[in-house]
Amino acid sequence: MLIDVVAEAGLERQIVEAMLNSDEGMDVFTDAGEVSRQHGVSGVPFFIINNEITLSGAQQPDTFLEAFRLAIAGK
Repeated sequence: MLIDVVAEAGLERQIVEAMLNSDEGMDVFTDAGEVSRQHGVSGVPFFIINNEITLSGAQQPDTFLEAFRLAIAGK
C-alpha cells in the first residue's frame, strides 16, 4: 500500500520498492534516535531549536515565537 501511495504522489515505483527493501537511509533513523535520547524525548510532537531549546507537545504560536527569539539571542 505504501508503494502505491508514493507512486500516486509521483515517485517511481521501482526506486521506492528497492529502497524499502534495503537498509538504504537507515542512518537517518539511527541519528534521529540518538538526538532524541540526548534530549530526553519521550513523546511527539517534540521540537528542538538550535540543538538547545526544546518544546514538548503541542504549543501555542507565541511559545514558538519566544523560543525563536531566545535562539536568535543565543540563550
